[in-house]
Amino acid sequence: MFGSDWEKRRSMMGTEGEDQNSIRLPVEIFKRSIKIRPVDEEEEEEEEEEEEEEEEEEEEEEEEEEEEEEEEEEEEEEEEEEQEEEEEQEEEQEEEQEEEEEEQEEEEEEEEEEEEEEEEEEEEEEEEEEEEEEEEEEEEEEEEEEEEEEEEEEEEQEEEEDILWLFTRFDQHTYPIKQPLQPHKSNFSKARGG
Repeated sequence: MFGSDWEKRRSMMGTEGEDQNSIRLPVEIFKRSIKIRPVDEEEEEEEEEEEEEEEEEEEEEEEEEEEEEEEEEEEEEEEEEEQEEEEEQEEEQEEEQEEEEEEQEEEEEEEEEEEEEEEEEEEEEEEEEEEEEEEEEEEEEEEEEEEEEEEEEEEEQEEEEDILWLFTRFDQHTYPIKQPLQPHKSNFSKARGG
């Protein structure tokens, strides 16, 4: 822009020697403008760079914050998982303990039932033994009664024979018999000397 203005002004002046001051002034302005513009651009670039750096830093900070949040979330999730695992383990342990207790109770009940059955069997055996003893006693009593009955029958028979013998003796004196009856040996006959 400044170059084209300068050429226009120069064509309007005419000779080169006319008014040297009027020539120098635009040149100085042009030079100053050249010097000022790069400074402004550098500052702008620096500002842009700083802004970019700040943006990058902000982005990094945001990323770091996001990472931290993610890590915290992961840690929380891990803690929750660990807690869940612990709770599951506790539940499993409780279930195992309950099962063991139930098994133990069942075993105890079975043992008690077995003991009761054994006791019942022993009682039954004792009752059977008692019944057998009673039967033996009854048999012995029956045998004793039979023996007593036999003895009584023998005694009665002997008494009858003794009475018959007496009668036969009496009859022999009155009516002699060729073959008199001979009674069985008894206390009475022994007393007679028979």
